[in-house]
Amino acid sequence: MAFGLGERLTCHKCNSSFKNECNLAKHIKYECGKEARFFCDHCSTKSKRRYDIKMHMFKQHGVPFKKEKKNGDRLTCHKCHKSLKNKMTLRKHVKYQCGKEATYFCNYCPLKSKRHYDLKMHIYNKHAASVLKKKKDA
Repeated sequence: MAFGLGERLTCHKCNSSFKNECNLAKHIKYECGKEARFFCDHCSTKSKRRYDIKMHMFKQHGVPFKKEKKNGDRLTCHKCHKSLKNKMTLRKHVKYQCGKEATYFCNYCPLKSKRHYDLKMHIYNKHAASVLKKKKDA
């Protein structure tokens, strides 16, 4: 369904309006008719959204606004049980690395790598002098 400029979507429960379907869906799932789940540590303010409380605490109480990273947020590969930080890195790991043979080889030592970038960083960090000498001799 396409909407023209200025047209908004309305929640059928509370008549709040939204710019797009994604925002409306989040409103229905987490906010509409729900009790506040997040509370300020410094006063009686409460909200249905974590972001709103973090912004309140920053603006009203000077609490630094930072994104929390919990160890539980990491994902685990079902094949090798490696812990990865998000869905994208897990997908890349499964597609290009997990259970695969190394396809990149160092020209200066026996190191093998499954990722080109890792090999590139290895050469930069371990063999910079050799690389510069080779280029100079050429």
